[in-house]
Amino acid sequence: MTRARLTVALLAVLALGALGIVVGNAAALPGDTPIVPVGPANGAKVPAVEEGLKVTYTCPSYRSGEEIEEIEVPVPPKEEGGEEEEEEEGEEEEVEVIEKLVPVFGNSESYGVRFSTSSALGKEGRLSTTGFGEAGEGEAEVVKGTPWCSTELELPTSPNPAALYQGVVYWQAFRECEGCTTGFETGPVQAFVVVPTDEEAEISFEDQVFGGYLTKVSFAGEAGLKGAKVALQQWVGTEWKTIGEEPGTEFGENSFFIKLGVGHKLLRPVLIGVGVTLPLEQKAKTVRKVKKGTPTGVKTGEWVYSLKPEREEFPLSFRVTNNGTMLRGLTASVEAICNNPADKTQKTTIESTSSVKAAPIAPNGTVVAHFTTTGATPSTVTLTGNFFNGRFSGLLTSNFLTNCNGFREFEAVPAPKGSGK
Repeated sequence: MTRARLTVALLAVLALGALGIVVGNAAALPGDTPIVPVGPANGAKVPAVEEGLKVTYTCPSYRSGEEIEEIEVPVPPKEEGGEEEEEEEGEEEEVEVIEKLVPVFGNSESYGVRFSTSSALGKEGRLSTTGFGEAGEGEAEVVKGTPWCSTELELPTSPNPAALYQGVVYWQAFRECEGCTTGFETGPVQAFVVVPTDEEAEISFEDQVFGGYLTKVSFAGEAGLKGAKVALQQWVGTEWKTIGEEPGTEFGENSFFIKLGVGHKLLRPVLIGVGVTLPLEQKAKTVRKVKKGTPTGVKTGEWVYSLKPEREEFPLSFRVTNNGTMLRGLTASVEAICNNPADKTQKTTIESTSSVKAAPIAPNGTVVAHFTTTGATPSTVTLTGNFFNGRFSGLLTSNFLTNCNGFREFEAVPAPKGSGK
């Protein structure tokens, strides 16, 4: 006996219709387990994340349709005179073809999910992918150790970074169905609310902050914020006031250079996007009072790069004046990396020179300078460092031409007597 299978979707549908079975575009075939959403709960609030938002649902094996199976059955030879005729040698056996409907099963690979910002259904009974385009339809992945599948939605990164996405997202699991008039079976439409989030984002202060001295306040979070803005706010009287604002960065880090008055200060970062404002955790800092001009103990006079063999190739010098309270006339060679705006993979390294005219030295030996120069090639220059045990450890950065970033980490020491420096 030989068997051959022939899939004929149209015949399968007609056969089901003849049996009085109506195949809906949303419900499972009679006797099959329907698709059941697992999570997140309908209407739940979900934090916006760059990695993708995951939904979970059941994905059991099911009947996708039916096939016609042709079975060849031998036909007994005709009888004459009450006896069966003997089959002549070489004569082909006569067979009868019997057609039988058998189910075709689908598995987890036949499942998927559509995401949309609209709850409207299309002709197939499925959600559209409004608001997400091609990213609004995803394949199923089996959740190990469970009877579930999951699918992820990657949030858009424009006009806001993914972390600042907000709004209702509708989702609907589906599975392919050859025996259905639309070609699909669907689960119920669910929804969750995406709320802007930057987990573990915070500001941090220097160990000691002195009133009237420039200080660095650092911001860092887990989310990339390119395309948004990061503001630094201070609680003044009965309201929050913005004291600094910087463009968000791809790595979610920013630095603010500010002066604070003496006393107990409360600050917070705020993420700002198109139609979105996300205040984050506030932090307090006590700003110390200090009398201007108090000697710091830093040695006055000329200072030079600590590595003597490299002083000519990588020059760096400055002076300390005013009883160790002012750093003046710093000049240094800086290596800068310039990115090609047309091709970010192309980078050019150049040598440039940066300078700091003057910067106060705080009572604990710290130095912070931050300013933007004017002229043919404006640049933003930042110097941070600390005098300790007769040495100065510093970091000098310079950003210019919008695509060139220079930096130099260094140590400096008092110039030897009679060196001319």
